Amino acid sequence: MDTSAFEAELRRDGYQEIMTRTGKPGLTPVHTHPFDAHAMVLAGEMTVTWEGGSTTCKVGDTFQLDAGREHSENYGPEGATYLVGRRTRETKAA
Repeated sequence: MDTSAFEAELRRDGYQEIMTRTGKPGLTPVHTHPFDAHAMVLAGEMTVTWEGGSTTCKVGDTFQLDAGREHSENYGPEGATYLVGRRTRETKAA
């Protein structure tokens, strides 16, 4: 899938923010995000690890993370650049 098609998919699926990010080589601490993320690696490689799973993504690969999921990101020796969509979930009063 090319970047234009991926961006169109993100918009169709309700991702409000679409941006390009770059991670420097190395491991991030375990953390969460207050948004769903869907990303495509544009350069380099990165491994995303969460309890019970892990995925290594190279150029053209995609991955998704739900809001609130604890994870870490390990960027390859050359770092990684990725196109990412962020989608904030609506919260309803009980």
